[in-house]
This record gives sequence, structure tokens and C-alpha cells, in this order.
Amino acid sequence: MKQPRLLKKIIVFIIVFLIVNGLFYGFYHRSRQTSYLAAVRQKQARLSSIDSPKLVIVGGSNTAFGIDSTILEEELGYPVVNMGLQGGLGCLYPLEEIQQSLKPGDIVVLIPEYHCISESPNLYGDAVLYQLMVVAPLNVRHLTTWGQAAVIFQEAINQYASVFLNIRENLDLIVDPHYDAIYNPSGFNANGDLTTHLDRDTLSPQPVPFTIDCTGGACTPMIDVYNQFADDLAGNGVSVYLTFPAYLVEGKHEDMHMAECYSRYVVDHLQFPVFGQPQDFFYPGSYFFDTYYHLTAVGRELRTRQLLADLQAVLGQTNSE
Repeated sequence: MKQPRLLKKIIVFIIVFLIVNGLFYGFYHRSRQTSYLAAVRQKQARLSSIDSPKLVIVGGSNTAFGIDSTILEEELGYPVVNMGLQGGLGCLYPLEEIQQSLKPGDIVVLIPEYHCISESPNLYGDAVLYQLMVVAPLNVRHLTTWGQAAVIFQEAINQYASVFLNIRENLDLIVDPHYDAIYNPSGFNANGDLTTHLDRDTLSPQPVPFTIDCTGGACTPMIDVYNQFADDLAGNGVSVYLTFPAYLVEGKHEDMHMAECYSRYVVDHLQFPVFGQPQDFFYPGSYFFDTYYHLTAVGRELRTRQLLADLQAVLGQTNSE
């Protein structure tokens, strides 16, 4: 008899816990609607509503900050959606997010941050993936692996503890949600490009040595995922390409050597077209806003023009077309 009673107590405890947790997170969720990540909804809405053939750009914040989609639309003649948000979402989620909205004739350009390919844990994401699920819970349908579930479970525990350990701060946030002048969902234009930083001067981020190393199989898991993604879409008439993000480095000889080795590895192991070289998108510090991936207005235009030229070449277009 003791076991059934214990089971009932456990069930009652779980139900009460879920109700209390749900009520709290209902209010906490509302406070996150001004979060930068809430832009996922408008990006997904555009992705599913624009006609095909379309150009879909996939990456992290390097694409959110660094692409002018209107230039690409005007010059290439394709409607463009920039799906880039944050590299912490991992590398699997952005692929699953777009797959069901792609149709024959569409073009996907992958521009992952370097750590995405070279560090296996970044397959699944980090705390940012959990934060996105808080902001837009329906996106749980785009999670496909136990690794992602583990990340979210762990972060849920961490965040739940953090919320109650900092209860006063979080109650203030619920009453008066934080609004960041740069990182907010209203800062994205219709194409999905972030624009709130374009009238700001550089905050002088520091250069970072290029130390990405694919030897020893470090890049194999993500390379395999990308190859499978491109292969699945090829059967549906969707073209997939990969190129490299803008990056702030010092431009030393060792940086260039490592970049060449990385590029050679990626080209040799990906089974779909790669265009450009990492060093094509190494820019001086004055072209970056607040991190070594986030471009200023000047850097953004330069990077977009380079991307445009590469796309025109691979698509067989000319400037007169």
C-alpha cells in the first residue's frame, strides 16, 4: 500500500510543480518578447510566405549584422530572407528550421560561424537554444536530436535556478521588460537584416587569431550534417552553397596559413559547392561594430558586394543581367 501512496504523492507534486512553473514562466515568457531572439517569428513568416525561387541565407549573428539583402534582391532578382540570428542556436537547428519551407528552385547559402563547424558541441547549441524555446515554444518542432534535448533540459534547470535565486531582479524584468536599443526584434527589416547598428560608430572590438583547426576529425560531425542536408535538398531541386563569414583578425602570416588549411579541408570534404576563401572576408577593425563577427554599415556593404559577386559567378549571372 505504501508504494501506491508514494506514487500518488509524486504525481501530485509533479502536477503542482508544473502548474506553478507554467504560471511563472507564462509571465517570464511575456517579459522576453522584447528579446532579440523573438525576431525568429518574423523571419519564419517571411520564409514561408515569399514565392520561390528564393534565396535563403543561413548563419548566426554574422549574417544578421553583415548582410544587406536588398542589394542581393535587386541584383540577383530573387526574393531574399536572412535567417541569421545567433551562433549559439547550434548548427542543426537552423537547418531544420528552414527545410520544410524550401521548394524547387530555391537557393540556400550557408554562412556558419567558424566555431560551428570546428567544435562538435556546437552541433546542438547552448543556452541560446533554450532561450529561443522560451521566446517561441512552437519551435520545439525543429529539434531533432537527443543532444539538443539535453542542452535544453540542462539550461532549463540552470535558468530555473537562476530565476529564483535572482527573484527580485526577474520580477522587475517581468514588470518592466528590458529593451535593448540594438538587440531587439524591431531592429530587423522585412528581409531579416538587423539595421539598428548601422548609424553607430565602431566600438573597436579586438582582433582574434584564426586558430580553427579541422585536423583530428574535429570538423567531421558538422561536415557530415551539411552533406546530408545538401543531399536531401538536391532531390527536391534546391541548391545549397557554403561560404565564409566576415571575421576580424590581425592578418598575420599564421592566420592566413590556418585559414588556407581550413578552407582546403572544407572544400575537400563538403560534397556541394563552396565559394570564396576565409581570407576574402578578413576585414580591418574599423569595419566591425561590437564583436569580431558584427560589421558596421561600411563593412556590411563591402561584404554584401563580395557575396553578390561570388553568387553571380556561381549562378552564371553577369552584371548586365
